[in-house]
Order: sequence, then C-alpha cells, then structure tokens
Amino acid sequence: MNIPKSVKILGLIYKVEEVECIDVKDEDTAGQADHNNLVIKLKSSLSSTQKENTLIHEIVHSILESLGDYKPSDDEKFVYRFSGVLHQVLKDNQSLFT
Repeated sequence: MNIPKSVKILGLIYKVEEVECIDVKDEDTAGQADHNNLVIKLKSSLSSTQKENTLIHEIVHSILESLGDYKPSDDEKFVYRFSGVLHQVLKDNQSLFT
C-alpha cells in the first residue's frame, strides 16, 4: 500500500501530509485527522507499515465524523481495534482492488 497525497472520504478530499510532529498533547500520537481543514497528518518518522495503519485509523475517524453525532474520545478504542483489523484485511487481500 502506498501512502497517497490525498484520499476521498464520502465525497470530501482529504490532503495527506507527512509531518515531523503532530501538534497534540500526547507526543506518542502517530496521526491526526483535521476534519475542518480536510487534512490527515501522519508522523514522518513512522515505518511504512505504521504509516499505513495510522492512515487507515484516521480514515475510520473521518468516516465516523462524516456520519455525524461523533465524539472521538468515546470511539478511540473501537477505532483503534477496527482500523488495525481493516488494515490487515486490506493488506492480505490486495487483489480485490486490482
């Protein structure tokens, strides 16, 4: 899986950026979705597999945000688990999309 420059999520085009630092309180944060500015940020120091997993994680957050009535703090555990499994399924079944 390549990290794209942008990703379309429910009709909205999010720019994908690799950055040195994610501007949040937790310095272990690997990525962030900015739904107001349509930007997904990934920490550039991550391995390629970690970047892929983090991108999927932020895409799941963005999908939930687009559905409305969304509170990120309530759903973090679900998003963490679901995005990890989704990443694995996508990696193991790449022929589905070719």
